[in-house]
This record gives sequence, C-alpha cells and structure tokens, in this order.
Amino acid sequence: MTAKAVVVGLYGANPLGIVRSLGIEEIPVIGVHYENKYPHAKYSKYLENHHIVEGEEAAIQKLVDIGKTFDEKSVLFATGDTRVLLLEDNKEILSEFYHVPLVSKRNIRDIIDKHAVLSVGKEAGFLVPRSTYLSDLLNNSTEISFPILLKPLNSTIGTKDDMVLVQTKDELNKKIKTLNKDVSKIIAEEYIKGPITNHFEVHTYLSSEGPLIGGMLQRLKEYHVGKDAKEGFMNKSTWIDALVHPSLKLTESLKFNGAIDINLIRDEDSGQFYFIEANLRTSSNLILDTMAGLNLPAIIYHDLTGNNFSKYVHTDYRKDVFWMYDHRILSELEHGNITLEEIAPYFMQDHVCAFYDKNDSIPYIESLRKGKLLPKR
Repeated sequence: MTAKAVVVGLYGANPLGIVRSLGIEEIPVIGVHYENKYPHAKYSKYLENHHIVEGEEAAIQKLVDIGKTFDEKSVLFATGDTRVLLLEDNKEILSEFYHVPLVSKRNIRDIIDKHAVLSVGKEAGFLVPRSTYLSDLLNNSTEISFPILLKPLNSTIGTKDDMVLVQTKDELNKKIKTLNKDVSKIIAEEYIKGPITNHFEVHTYLSSEGPLIGGMLQRLKEYHVGKDAKEGFMNKSTWIDALVHPSLKLTESLKFNGAIDINLIRDEDSGQFYFIEANLRTSSNLILDTMAGLNLPAIIYHDLTGNNFSKYVHTDYRKDVFWMYDHRILSELEHGNITLEEIAPYFMQDHVCAFYDKNDSIPYIESLRKGKLLPKR
C-alpha cells in the first residue's frame, strides 16, 4: 500500500490547496475534520476519503484508527496553529503511524509566540521590530517607540481581528480600559509602516538534503481584517535574492519537519525587510507556489516517505503568477470596495484562485450553494 497524505482540518483555502497540490501528483489523500467550521476541501475530487468527527479527542482517535490500517507510515499535514499543537501534543501515539510535523530542538509554543519567535528571526539575520509583552510595557519595565501594534500572543488566543494600532502612550492608556483580554497574552510590537505591496511571504522546508525555498510572494491588494490589520486578497509570485539566505538559515535553525510560512514587511522609509513571524504550516495561498512551479506538499510527502523529490525542486519558478482570493473578491465587489474593471485584467493573466478550479470545481460550487463562500462583514 502506498503511504497516504492525511490532511487535518478541511476548512478554508489552505487545506484545499494542500489537497489539490498532492492530488495533481496522484498522491493519495485522506481528510480528517473536527472543528465546527465548514469543510471546504471535503468536496475535492482529489480527496480519496474524509472523516468528519466532533472534537480534538475524537480526531486523534480517528487518526489512530486510520493509521492502524496503513502498511507504512503516512504523512500528516496540519492546516492551522491549533492543529499543529494538537498533533504535537499527541506525537507519542501518532508517531507509530505517521510522520508528524515536529520541532526537534525548540518548544513549538515558543515559535507560535509572536514575541518569542522574533529572536529566532534575528538570529537568522533578519531585522526585527522591537517587541515586548504588553504587561511589561505597562509596568514600564520595557521601552518601545510608538506607534505600536497590539497583537494576540498567538493565533490560538486571538486572530488578526484583535489587532489594534496605537499611536501614542496616552492612546494606549485609554485603550487598555476597553480591552477585554489578559494583558500578559498581548504583545506590543513596533509598527513597521508600508502599504500592502510591502508585505511578502517566503515558504520553506527543511528537507533531508537541507533547507529549501518552496516559493515567495508579494501581496498586491488588501482587505481589512478587524479595525487595524490587513490581508491580501490578491498576491503574485516573486523572487527576491536578498531573502534567500536568512530564510534558509531560519529554516535550518527551527529544525521543523514541515512547511514554514515566513512573513516579512518592507519598511516604507528605509526599504529594509523586517521579519514579523514564522507559521509552522502552509499558507492559504499555497496553491500559488504549486502553480508557479514549486509543489511544497509533494516535496514534503516524497521526502518524508523516503522517495526522490528532486523533480519537484529542480524546476523553474515562474514569477508574476497571480493568486486570487476569489471569495474575498466577491465580497469586496459586493461592498463596492473594488470594481470589476479594476479586477478583470488580472483574470486575463496567468492566475490561480483560492477556491475555484475548473478541474476541481465542486468545492467552489458547494460552498457557494450553501452560503459558505462569502465572508461575513
């Protein structure tokens, strides 16, 4: 029996991109979903089988039950920080059946900690913004220049909806009274200013042959997440030589046997790149890398199962392939934030969508039919 790829968590564009990236290479894929969120990837034609269960305990038991049917170790793909932690916390029982995404030399919780991970970025050679825990800033034990961005300690505590931009110390004192969160679980980070086009990602993996780059992208058009954070609903593939060495060094340092999503911002004034965070998973725009020529899920699968993955690495990575977050584009059009004339030219160029795929259209159609495509505003 061929080793399986098992995707844990089927909600959103990220798992759909993983399933499609594996499926087009005829790698057998199984999905396990346990959260109370819509399982978009459940409907992909590339999914050999799927299991919907309730709760983390049931998810682990299902993974064990599935694992017992395998003749060889299969590969787990976690699609979010909570899933990464779930697999980490149950690595002893899962490792009998799976290659589990693990950090060998560091505490995985230190990496998803938005403050602690900055030291890792600095060690790798990146510039990093000044950062501290909000509790330390309020106690005057740490100094930091304003403006600052208040961020949840990690994505299991809060999301980008919870980020708050604060211009002055007086404004901070006023906002503290309205925060309904433990200040020890909030970090205060120096604000690196710049438009959405100054936001970049580098995707990497520590293979058995050393660290490698699995793709780079630049964000092009933004939508607001909450009051003060922003995300890209359109990105394009790119390549920046200056980011290669520190990204590979960081990947080597983390000693993580799964995908890494490195987030960077280019400062508007200095033009220098600042490391912001490293996510121990693929990103929602993963399918962009695959379409541009670097199929990271396939690389990881073949590497961990002891197969030759050189054909996926020794390839030309195409720049200026566009990624469209199609469900967000529909929402932005509906609310008048963009026009069809503004967006249409990009669809005439080399592009890929987060949800719609002419060769795997059911996830998009089912999501649209059930009202699970347009985000709530």
